[in-house]
Amino acid sequence: MTAITVKNNSTTTGEVLTIGAGSNPLLNWIIATGDGVKIGPGGVFHISSPYDGYAITAGTGDILFLDASTGDTISVDYIIHGRSA
Repeated sequence: MTAITVKNNSTTTGEVLTIGAGSNPLLNWIIATGDGVKIGPGGVFHISSPYDGYAITAGTGDILFLDASTGDTISVDYIIHGRSA
């Protein structure tokens, strides 16, 4: 994977989206299992690594977890750019 973009489409205060923090996460762009990034309403998260990319390991490092902090359903847009080895 070479880039991830996620947009929180909510316009409601307090509807925060968390990326990461799941089991078997993609740990190559966050520090450790359980870590995540919070995106507030209308916010956008983007990370890219055009030369090294982000390796995905089937079964142990292949989950991109998205979670709404309020327990509500939040509409999101996402783009994942990838490539083969």
